[in-house]
Amino acid sequence: MTFQEIDLTFDLIGTGIPIEIKVIYGYEFYENELLNRFQKLSGENHLSFTPYGDYWRFIDDWKGDKVFGENGEIIENIVPYYEAYSKGFLDGYFEFENEIKELNQIFNQNSFSIDKIFDEIKSSTSPFSSRGYHCPNDDSKQKPIPILDKSLLSKGGKKIGRNYKAWFYILKNPKPFVSLFRSFYFETFKFYEDEIRKWNSHIEGYISPLQTVIDEIQNECSDTSFISTATKNKTEQRSLIINSEIRTSLFDGLKQYFVDKESELENLLSSKKIPDKLVWPLNQNQLADLFLRLSYNGFIKNNKTQIKSWLAENFTLSSGQINESSVYDILKRKSEINKDKRILEDLAPFKPKSK
Repeated sequence: MTFQEIDLTFDLIGTGIPIEIKVIYGYEFYENELLNRFQKLSGENHLSFTPYGDYWRFIDDWKGDKVFGENGEIIENIVPYYEAYSKGFLDGYFEFENEIKELNQIFNQNSFSIDKIFDEIKSSTSPFSSRGYHCPNDDSKQKPIPILDKSLLSKGGKKIGRNYKAWFYILKNPKPFVSLFRSFYFETFKFYEDEIRKWNSHIEGYISPLQTVIDEIQNECSDTSFISTATKNKTEQRSLIINSEIRTSLFDGLKQYFVDKESELENLLSSKKIPDKLVWPLNQNQLADLFLRLSYNGFIKNNKTQIKSWLAENFTLSSGQINESSVYDILKRKSEINKDKRILEDLAPFKPKSK
């Protein structure tokens, strides 16, 4: 088996990739900057790719002496961790390749593999944001130290390896996937188009190529079969994509606020629908601040608009509905809550806003 690298430039110019796929693959938004999807990691004994935004958040922390190894000491030599990640990445890459080959051999048609490939790119993990914990050996009351754990990195690498191979298949033969992207990512297209338009506001009469796609999709909505598919996928998109390795800790931290509603909370954090909104007992901005920190620490994949909508759809206050505008201001960091009001900061550390 041979590893095949996705052979695309940063901006995908001249690749012939449909805009619906190009915009989802090529960019992700991190602190209002436009970034590539994957960062290449290569060395004498390792080769892999990892999510761009997650990796550079990690590098910022590492350069600031904020990343600790399994022994609880600051990591100076990062190469062994790259090697552990890369091993998992290649395992996942070839595992997924074999699954697709087997599927095609069994069914002798590509509809099953197309669905499987598309489902794989919807999975998300932030391997370099995932942390284990080191407990000091002495009897002090010091809290466990978050550490970079090679075994967790390898597991995260395996997930990204599968994701990378799925993107490899899509970019090699994008045509069968266009309709899936158009229905599932419709709400995301609108978010990206809005951001791109703001960046080009200095250009008079600017219209992004993505706006044309959005207009086409809206026109197609007169077809009831499309509406059915779009509605189904819109519901899926409104689920919050929470890193599986932190989901349990998040549930443990939040369940104290939802007495007798623990099962509903657990279902909600596992992307399942709940019959009624959960009542948040504290200030709404404290909840928004928590999910902001989860987002910029790499534990949530969704964009700010999706997080705002998810919070408003699934939580309410004893005094009434959540104010989406105030929540959105917190998520966009237009306003901040006081330090003593932050909750679960050990799980999702606060990071000062970059200037």
